Parts: sequence; structure tokens; C-alpha cells
Amino acid sequence: MTIKEQIIQTLEQLTPEQQNSILQQIKRYVPDKVGGHVPKIAPYGALKDLGQAPSAEDIDEARREMWANFPREDI
Repeated sequence: MTIKEQIIQTLEQLTPEQQNSILQQIKRYVPDKVGGHVPKIAPYGALKDLGQAPSAEDIDEARREMWANFPREDI
């Protein structure tokens, strides 16, 4: 007996409520295979939880600090 057949046999022994509960859990992991859909995240809001982006001045300052000792003579 294959694993698939064992799973089906086990599921058939469960009550309809238990089967529905398992189906809902499976939909979270394999939504395309069981009729659900994967929610799409808009690119604009995908990184909103990271907060505000650094300003151009902050980026310029960080670059100046990084490249301040380049090229070094001791290499």
C-alpha cells in the first residue's frame, strides 16, 4: 500500500468535521492543489513593515564613511 493510499484510507475513517479541518490546514500549504489561491502582495506594500527608507543624505554619508580609507597603502 502506498503512502497516498494510506492517507486516503485514514482520512476516510475521520468524521466530516475532522476531514474539513484537515483540508483547511492543507490549503495553507498547498493552495493551488486544493482549489485555493495564493494571495499576491503588491510590490508597493511588500516592504512597508520595514519602515521609512533612508534619505539621500544618509546614503551619501554612509558611502563617504565606507570609502574614506580606500585605497589603503598597507595592502
